[in-house]
Amino acid sequence: MLDFDISSVWRVGASFAAVELDDPFARVMLRPDGSLNLADLAKLAHPSPPSDSNENPRVFIDRLSVASGRIAFEDRARATPFATELRPINFELRDFSTGGQSGNAYSLRGASVDGETFAWNGTFQLTPLTSTGKFEVSSLQARTVWSYLREALAFEFTRGVINLDGEYFYDAGENGGLRLAVHQVSLTDFGLRPPGRDHDYVEVASLAVQETQVNVRTRRVDIAHVKLDGGALHVARDAEGRINLLELAGKPAPTAPAEAAPAPTPASERKKKAPRVPRRREKAVGRGRRRGVAAKLVGALPWD
Repeated sequence: MLDFDISSVWRVGASFAAVELDDPFARVMLRPDGSLNLADLAKLAHPSPPSDSNENPRVFIDRLSVASGRIAFEDRARATPFATELRPINFELRDFSTGGQSGNAYSLRGASVDGETFAWNGTFQLTPLTSTGKFEVSSLQARTVWSYLREALAFEFTRGVINLDGEYFYDAGENGGLRLAVHQVSLTDFGLRPPGRDHDYVEVASLAVQETQVNVRTRRVDIAHVKLDGGALHVARDAEGRINLLELAGKPAPTAPAEAAPAPTPASERKKKAPRVPRRREKAVGRGRRRGVAAKLVGALPWD
């Protein structure tokens, strides 16, 4: 629904009291060649010649709303295609204008078919482009994250729930960029194992990362507090002396062939044998468990 506003006359620009979209649907797909299907829409447009004016078209929207929307996402550029659907998508924008004279407050909420939810709200200005706001992700399944990253990982997430919330600050200026203040990231009931194994090698009951500051322009990360509460590390060594945890790094390197036994020494060349040194016995490695571990990281973690 479009509700054109009479104020367009004195505002000297397109003015809408309300723009409402009910049950919209969009399909977003990355093709095998990496191209985005939505880019095809640009080919249908016939843009007018560029204008010498630096002014944006004057558009005013008192309220823009999207109710019960759906987005189907599919990535076919991967060896193992990934697909998911977000629904319902609810979005609201109030007091929008291209001239930067209003609040431009927005709110976006959505959910996946697995009950994962996200919320994003804040304000923005177009001239210059700046934006601040808050974000929250709840009940994100670790399996969902793994299903998208599986090709880059040598292990799999078998279970776990992720929750996070924070704020963002963006300024398109030369000394601006994107900054994130992530107040809380929590991971609960997490399990990790190599593919094809029947039990988890790593278990985490609760992991909390608090007050993380991220500066994308300077590539700096500061973490105030990390707390691990409950978990287990299952360690074993096989008959050939290989530690099972090395499987989490990928396929183990092939073992070197055994060296051939030296030829026997003729009796005439034999010397008196050196005294025998007792061989040190290695202790078998078993299961380890650690609870109630807390750490504080002070400083920067550059990601060069």
